[in-house]
Amino acid sequence: MKIWITAATDIEIQIARETLSNQQHQNSTSIHFLSTGVGMLLSAVQLTKLVVTEQPDLIIQAGIAGTFQPNLMPAQVVVVKKEILGDTGVLEYNQWKDIFDLGWIPKNSPPFTNGCIINSNLNQWNIMALPEVSGISVNEISTDEQRIQQRIHQYAPHIETMEGIALHYVAGSFGIPYLQIRAISNIVGERNKQKWAMQEALQALNTILIQFVEQIQEIKAGY
Repeated sequence: MKIWITAATDIEIQIARETLSNQQHQNSTSIHFLSTGVGMLLSAVQLTKLVVTEQPDLIIQAGIAGTFQPNLMPAQVVVVKKEILGDTGVLEYNQWKDIFDLGWIPKNSPPFTNGCIINSNLNQWNIMALPEVSGISVNEISTDEQRIQQRIHQYAPHIETMEGIALHYVAGSFGIPYLQIRAISNIVGERNKQKWAMQEALQALNTILIQFVEQIQEIKAGY
């Protein structure tokens, strides 16, 4: 079994890479790592190359995320069940219309379902029983309060990232099982980094990644 753990930046998976690379993996389970670069475009290209050349059995996209929901605590780790393409469209007469509202793509054009991409693999692969959330991917991090409220009203997302939709679209299109695992680092719109839980989020994220691989090994060994 080939598991690829990916992230936008090296720092987001550095601890897991260093820890798991020093371990021997049993039962034909191999663990690989890939930094794709920040944003949808770079991630989509690198993930497509990964799928075509390596044919992974499971792709995990790991990283930090901002949250729209105050009930998601700093450094809490979640898995994304539903991903939304958040800023491709037009702001017209102070009303946001996305590619589905504009009729450019049918809302149920695969791998989309009603305008979002739902991860159907969670029943099998969410073995850590992580809270399942809704994510929105944007090219520009949300800082304007009006835009933040518009996104909350229109999409009701729990978290915001810059790469999630790339994973869901690429892996969903190729039929590759995948997980998007995120640790909460900040409230969306908060730009004072001193109020972020960056280091705590990175530690929590990598702890989950390591535990996930260990559980997979135990399952494969029949424990």
